[in-house]
Amino acid sequence: MEDSILAESLKLITNDIIAYHFDSMGKEERTIEGIRKFAKEEGHINVENRDGIISHFTPITKMDGKLYESFALKVIKLWKPEFKHNLTVSKSVPILYQRSLQQYYYFVTEDLLNKDVCELLKDKIVLVGFLGPGDEDKHFTPMRNNEKNIEGKPDTYGLVIQANAIRTILEYEKRD
Repeated sequence: MEDSILAESLKLITNDIIAYHFDSMGKEERTIEGIRKFAKEEGHINVENRDGIISHFTPITKMDGKLYESFALKVIKLWKPEFKHNLTVSKSVPILYQRSLQQYYYFVTEDLLNKDVCELLKDKIVLVGFLGPGDEDKHFTPMRNNEKNIEGKPDTYGLVIQANAIRTILEYEKRD
């Protein structure tokens, strides 16, 4: 049922990107075809876990002679088609964790019925994903604070990691 609701929503959206990744054996893991066929683009989620912390990602990966652009890069290129970059293929980039979940605008479904909220989202990048409750899709990042670290709980949702990866690419040109 939820898949059909998502598929119907994606039919109405013309500028959407869905994520996929490669498993530990290098096999692509993608969303089911009934949903994928309605997405404009797909982007590779390729964060790197170093010493138990997600700290890096590779915006452009080359495997078996084929280039794979990260979800973050695909989002930027769709949002700003004129965007030019000097990212190097297969170069790992540290994620610049500049914002936590609380520093982004985020909404629940009911909020989207408010016309003012919808106007706020106009011409913005909007990421849709899991933000709780619970620790599903939460990961350890350099943003963790001492209290959470003592508890041994992950601190950052995958969606927030991707938001910071997008900001990293947008800032990348300024720091190289």
